[in-house]
Amino acid sequence: MTGPAETDARAVDLLPVTYLEEEWVSAVDMRASDHNLPLAISIEGPFDHGVLLDALRALAARHETLRMAYVPGEEGMGRALWPLADPSIYTADLASVAEDARDRRLDSMILAEARRPTDLTRAPLWRGFVARMSPVHHVLVMVYHHAIFDGWSTRVAFRDLTSLYASALCRERPRLPELTIQLADYAGWERQLRLADDTVAHWRSVLPGEAAALPMDREAGHGPQVITGRAYPSIPASQVSQLDAIAGTAGVTLTSALRSVVLTALRPYLPEQVVIGCVHGNRERPELAPIIGLLSDHLPVRVDLSGSPSFLDLITRVHDAVRAARRHQAPSGSIASVVPSLPVGEQMFEISINNMRHSAPLVERVTAPDGAVVTFSVRDVAAAELWPRIRHAFSGGVRLGYQLRQALGGQVSGEIWGHVPAFQTATIDALGRAFAETAGRIVSDPRRDIKAHAPVPGTRHR
Repeated sequence: MTGPAETDARAVDLLPVTYLEEEWVSAVDMRASDHNLPLAISIEGPFDHGVLLDALRALAARHETLRMAYVPGEEGMGRALWPLADPSIYTADLASVAEDARDRRLDSMILAEARRPTDLTRAPLWRGFVARMSPVHHVLVMVYHHAIFDGWSTRVAFRDLTSLYASALCRERPRLPELTIQLADYAGWERQLRLADDTVAHWRSVLPGEAAALPMDREAGHGPQVITGRAYPSIPASQVSQLDAIAGTAGVTLTSALRSVVLTALRPYLPEQVVIGCVHGNRERPELAPIIGLLSDHLPVRVDLSGSPSFLDLITRVHDAVRAARRHQAPSGSIASVVPSLPVGEQMFEISINNMRHSAPLVERVTAPDGAVVTFSVRDVAAAELWPRIRHAFSGGVRLGYQLRQALGGQVSGEIWGHVPAFQTATIDALGRAFAETAGRIVSDPRRDIKAHAPVPGTRHR
């Protein structure tokens, strides 16, 4: 991909960055970071490579995050913005590869491209290629640095790109409504935000939390690490349904129940007043929903584990704690700035839980003027194989992160992300199995003390 750094184009603005962007960029190697996210889009039908390039140019013109780089300065990190980002997507012909090996070859190419470091000071912070699988099947792979792209951005990028492709194919003006704000506008608002007195009082009463005694294999919390994702055994749909019913009896959501399963599985390692990070999309304001960028944030939630709560007690405590946090919701950077007792460089929490609700597969069909139909669909990527490197822990890369995905069939699956060498992969695997097994024990008797459901530290789980 040829970007502004290799042309005569110059940045036209130096704009603010969000707290989370600054924290993220500071936690990785700014000149060579492999904290990238691949997005693979399968294209079936008679597709036009030139039209695709036009659509990608229009996508970059629409979203400032696709035309930017980070600039460190004496007063902190800044966002340099260029007027153009002309994508040069290389092509790879895999049609001659044996059919049964073609997908494996593509997967290895995606991982290799995603693991290739990105210089965050040189725009654009994304790149890609088109793999020709057959004359009527291609796969577009775009690799974005995580500092400019989150999970929500996947849907935005897919919908915008397919719409822009349809417009370019039919030689029409883009059908997408103009964006009312860009990420830099949100960053400017965030930097000027002053929290209300009652909000400041709330967060000072919540933070900092007590330290957890996580089963780390060695002390490496502040040194270079790799973030490793390990899949855990799926929680069957029947058990998820039972958890949902248990939550219903307490008048809370399944999300509260799943968060409580995580806390129950980790109970042997947790203090009585634990602070966890609950991931939220941060797109509640309608004008933020159509933005590509790192907007997903963590909401610190302090949960009371004291006494001998049953699982029914715990889900109510979790639900109430999340509601209290949401009443005082603010950017995590703004929260950290008003808690003077929070040690500089330390995290607000060591454990995060990201409950990703199930949604329909992303599929769009585009009809050309001659009546030919091209089908675009998002292709699964083995994200757990990426293993990005960081220099120290941060809120976007906590020591333990639980990804919970409920499939359309009802089962819950996902990964636990942990830091290596702080944790060995065998320890992360054991924590994953403990999470799944704890769910099974809970549904058999949710009225028991959660300590009775929690695994015994140091035991092996089969």
